[in-house]
Amino acid sequence: IFHPYLSGERCPYLDSRLRASFVGLNFNHGFNHFARAVYEGCAFSLKDALLMLKDMCPVLNDLTIIGGGARSKHWCSIVCDVLGAGVARAPEIDSAYGTALIGLNGLGVYSTIQEAQRCADFEKDYLSPNANSHNLYNEIFDVYQKIQQRLKPLYHQ
Repeated sequence: IFHPYLSGERCPYLDSRLRASFVGLNFNHGFNHFARAVYEGCAFSLKDALLMLKDMCPVLNDLTIIGGGARSKHWCSIVCDVLGAGVARAPEIDSAYGTALIGLNGLGVYSTIQEAQRCADFEKDYLSPNANSHNLYNEIFDVYQKIQQRLKPLYHQ
């Protein structure tokens, strides 16, 4: 299990003293295991942050992953399974595009953010979560959070 806190963590922990870590390694682990652990750790970090939004947005239906990360269908499918939500990939779009849509909504060009999203003109490749993988990732996420809680005091020494 990988925690991606290379420069601390801002969301949801707001703790600059947290550090990245690999936990649970043995001699049987090779490069591919490390790469997958990094993908999964980043997806778990996204889930950790999205849980903060649960009160404001209790139902997480679909997400769109944009930019460089969206170029990897493998990583996007891991995010999809970890979150248990549909994921659309839009690798040719970046955050400035989304910012522009929000700005147009603020100017009244679109009455809602949802309308702006519907009018957005870009290609998407849609992925659906695998229920078995999602259930397994829920179990691993529980361990991911427990490791973070137990390592935190060590990083503060």
